[in-house]
Amino acid sequence: MTSTAWQNLVGALRAHFILGAVASAMALAVSACVTDVSLVESANSVPLNQMQSDSCEPLHGFARIKAKSACIAYKAYAPSGADKAEILVLYHHGDGGDRIGHYVTASRLVDAAVHLGLQNIAAAVVHRIGYGRSSGPPFDRGYPDWVVDEMAASVPALKAKFGASLAIWVGTSGGAMIGGIIAGKHPGVVDEFVLVAGHFNIPQWRRVRDGGT
Repeated sequence: MTSTAWQNLVGALRAHFILGAVASAMALAVSACVTDVSLVESANSVPLNQMQSDSCEPLHGFARIKAKSACIAYKAYAPSGADKAEILVLYHHGDGGDRIGHYVTASRLVDAAVHLGLQNIAAAVVHRIGYGRSSGPPFDRGYPDWVVDEMAASVPALKAKFGASLAIWVGTSGGAMIGGIIAGKHPGVVDEFVLVAGHFNIPQWRRVRDGGT
């Protein structure tokens, strides 16, 4: 990729992430009344026996890939006719689960890349272990090692799936916090990070969440 093309892509990432962040915030605000249940699911919306399945076959319209031991679900967006991508942008949701805005952002990012003449980029909205169509038990108590390790393992698996040489982790809230832990615990697994609205002092975050200060 030429330096000019890379600069254009970075510019597109910045511009469309800002737009996508606005869309995500709007989706969060109105999700109670404007929700596409085929896209927005909580961990409890999938029968537990399905979530704990050892099979990584697609589930309810979402592809799934083997991480360390879990099946991680994702919905991918790529230029028409493309089955490989040099650059893979991975969108990771917060503790409230995936929202419509994440899918809008991923789709718009690929559209912007195509508009710039870049056909070698794909984006995927990834379900955290225990959420949505990914396997694993539901949990809400922070970011234990087994969660971080599974999500870290999903990155090289997804890169291999798409034939990508560069992975960009775009995380919001809890997705940003897990991304930050992966950056420190698993250096080199992810090539670039965009971490938004994360509370990176996790012990303090847990105290505040539990009613402390």
